[in-house]
Amino acid sequence: MKKLVVITGASSGIGEAIARRFSEEGHPLLLVARRVERLEALNLPNTLCEKVNVTDQASLITAIEKAEAQFGPADVLVNNAGVMLLGQIDTQDAA
Repeated sequence: MKKLVVITGASSGIGEAIARRFSEEGHPLLLVARRVERLEALNLPNTLCEKVNVTDQASLITAIEKAEAQFGPADVLVNNAGVMLLGQIDTQDAA
């Protein structure tokens, strides 16, 4: 069985294209984005779609744990979500 691939920001553009490619290669996928309906509309096999804001570390961890319980350990992370943090760099949360 192919390894689990986790893709953030998979609801459109580059993230969507990467998801389609890994799916074509037979990998199970965890797709996360704020727009879960767009993830589900991709209708990819062996795919878990979760509504996650990647700045919320707890919800991201929960989604990964759920996918790993279903598909086995994650082997690949495509960190594609667009995030812009405001403020001083020395006060930012590392997550």
